[in-house]
Amino acid sequence: MNQQLFQSALQALRQGGLIVYPTEAVYGLGCAAADEQAVARLLQLKQRPMSMGLISIISDLQQIEHWLDSSYRQHWYKALDTWPAATTWLFPSAQAAPVWLTGAHRQRLAVRLPDHALCRQLCAQFGGPIVSTSANVSGTATVSQLTALDPRISSAVDVIIPEPCGGRDKPSSIKDLLSEAIVRR
Repeated sequence: MNQQLFQSALQALRQGGLIVYPTEAVYGLGCAAADEQAVARLLQLKQRPMSMGLISIISDLQQIEHWLDSSYRQHWYKALDTWPAATTWLFPSAQAAPVWLTGAHRQRLAVRLPDHALCRQLCAQFGGPIVSTSANVSGTATVSQLTALDPRISSAVDVIIPEPCGGRDKPSSIKDLLSEAIVRR
């Protein structure tokens, strides 16, 4: 990993920028999850409505705990016992959870502690959650090779981390924390 590029990605996140980075299966498009303006820029670039909500990646649950409904704390072990993994869990959210992350699903916040070391390192050194959505315009194919990255994406982001994806053949599964129902395989 090019440390100078990694530091540039962290700086971009701190300054409201957008980055492309490898995840378990595809390249992700990300920004600081707490930065409403950065998320608005990301959604506009992706041509994705805010109502759909977004996944946040973390390096530990403390990074996002203030956005979770603590009355369901006894269920958190379900996620913690499976992480790190390419599994996103839908946690019951607190009122403090940003609407730009929950979208129309105000009672749920999508969170993953990724099974990709670079993703965890980004979150840890950034010190907070990072949006993790596929680096493609909505409705177009996801990208597992940077050579396939849409020029609309590559020209609009601040930093691209050209490290390999984790080798999974599909994006993370999504499960509901309370019901354990699989929302996406």
